[in-house]
Amino acid sequence: MPLPQLLCLPLALYLEWRKPREVEQTAGKEQPHEDKLKVTGDSSSSKDATPATANGGWRSWLRVWGLVMFPTLLSIVGMALLSIALLNVTVSVWQMLRGLEVLFAAVLGVLFLGRRLNGFHRTGVALTVVGVAVVGLSYVLSGGASPEHTTTAQMLLGLGLGVASLALQAATLTVEEHLMRREAISGAMLMALQGAIGSVILVGVILPVVYYLPGKEGEGIHEDTLDTLVMLSNSPALLAVVVLDVVMLVPYQLVAMAVTYDQGAVFLTIMDSLKTVVVWGVMLVLFYAGAAGGTLGEKWSNWSWMQVGGFVVIITAAFVYGHGDTLEADKEKLETEGLQGPQQGSSCSSSSAAAGKDADVEAGLQPESDSTPPCEGNDGDEQQLALGDAVVRITAVRGPLEE
Repeated sequence: MPLPQLLCLPLALYLEWRKPREVEQTAGKEQPHEDKLKVTGDSSSSKDATPATANGGWRSWLRVWGLVMFPTLLSIVGMALLSIALLNVTVSVWQMLRGLEVLFAAVLGVLFLGRRLNGFHRTGVALTVVGVAVVGLSYVLSGGASPEHTTTAQMLLGLGLGVASLALQAATLTVEEHLMRREAISGAMLMALQGAIGSVILVGVILPVVYYLPGKEGEGIHEDTLDTLVMLSNSPALLAVVVLDVVMLVPYQLVAMAVTYDQGAVFLTIMDSLKTVVVWGVMLVLFYAGAAGGTLGEKWSNWSWMQVGGFVVIITAAFVYGHGDTLEADKEKLETEGLQGPQQGSSCSSSSAAAGKDADVEAGLQPESDSTPPCEGNDGDEQQLALGDAVVRITAVRGPLEE
């Protein structure tokens, strides 16, 4: 989707213009989002990462363009394979395969990003795969979205290309997460550069190639771009739908980048599976609202309960995986507090000494001064403050005794 990504360029340039000023204002201060970056169990964060454009100049930006080129190519190839795969497999079968994207993203995150997956993470991934498969199976059993007749070889080809497409999409998300976290490239800039590179490749290479490929329009991978432009110019309704689709994809892409940066690629793929729930709900509403004379939408069938069950499993998977993130965040917090433990617990000896002095005073004994050994890990100021506290309490008790 290069065009919606390219529309993020003004926002990306504005954020890039503001970045030096924000760095000057927050220099030497702790970044507030540091803890959020540790939620996924990744040991690195963008706070410690050196921005890819840190050195300035054209060489730094050339490096950024080179880095962004890789996920852009992965995305384009993945979309091309998906388009060919859908010619040979049903939508329902594709729906069953989509759960593999979550699995691929989890494996790639562990292998290349060093992410730690606890039991809740693994359970969430497994539930997502099962839930998506159940939803797809319900489509198959209900007989919906039946394709034209295809041979076994074509079906196997479509399945293979579909799996490869999902693997490339998961790899794209993993690389994007790496670029945002470890190369400190903002999500908006990453989207804009991908849109620019993708538009050049699409308009300059892919569309001319598929235009001159042999075959009929609508069959194979031949695509008549000029005919598409004529259709858009002759149909205001179709043009409005395309424009609306492009505009709505801009915030969708921005939110997707934010989720990838904050929670990771695996969580994004799980949440992306929930789109099926929304689409299915809208289809039901359209059908029973009588949209277009009842020709749009999907009616409730005997297998719809199976779809509901699959959706419940997917939603449960999202909560289970999110709980795994919460546990990882708590674990990171405990590890951080453990490193600061001796300093935080260093006043215990001083408090005990002060309590002992109060007990001596109440018994009528002369308190010993300067005899309490300093707490381990305390500095002089903290020890003196504890002794001062004891003196204040001693004075408060002596008053009534002398009277």
